[in-house]
Amino acid sequence: MKEEKEQLLDSPLRLSEEGSDITYVPDERIHSWRSPFGTKLDWLLFLLLIATNVAWALGFFWTYNHHVNSSAQTFPPYDQVTIPFEHKTVFGKGDGGNKTDSDELWASLIPAGGGLVTLPKSIAREKELWPTPEDPYNSENSIYLLSGFHHIHCLTAIRDHIWHGKTHTKHQWSWPHLIHCLDTIRQTLMCNIDTTLLGTTHVDLRVFGDGPQPHICKDFWGIKQWLTEHSPTGKIG
Repeated sequence: MKEEKEQLLDSPLRLSEEGSDITYVPDERIHSWRSPFGTKLDWLLFLLLIATNVAWALGFFWTYNHHVNSSAQTFPPYDQVTIPFEHKTVFGKGDGGNKTDSDELWASLIPAGGGLVTLPKSIAREKELWPTPEDPYNSENSIYLLSGFHHIHCLTAIRDHIWHGKTHTKHQWSWPHLIHCLDTIRQTLMCNIDTTLLGTTHVDLRVFGDGPQPHICKDFWGIKQWLTEHSPTGKIG
């Protein structure tokens, strides 16, 4: 029994000296906060590491949400509208017949100024827009181009090229320009992928875009009107 007690006294658990029974209690050297200074420092460093990582994570998500959800993403202001796509429209009918008539339809999509807008520099900074050339007629403003009308220009260029190919006439756009336009439209479609679920035919499951399923869209005509009101038309040729 004596040898057993000596072994227990040397173990991480100590023997209680109360009574004759063998009772074990935790060794304060291991389990008490009153531990050597090195162990305290380890705990402090561990807690500091956790706090630092939490602060970094919060800062990252705040920065991400600030940029992704910033006001620059919803400027210019627009309304959302619900529109069903049609298989046959006046644009399709026009391009299926006389190009001169359909040219007028396509031209009607472009606002005054071709999509250019003059904005006060203070608003540009507030909306976190990239710096751009100054409005030569107003030093307090800068000139921007709404991206969507660059895309419509590209689509128009591709349309012209198709028509010239059909009629065997000379086209005005260079091949590199057309490839640039095609790739720009690809990037735009991937960025703004339409997640509307369309029905399929029961025969061969080919998808058609003329079903009654509505699409949630930005109000194109409202945005065009806003551009017209903020256009530098008549000042910049």
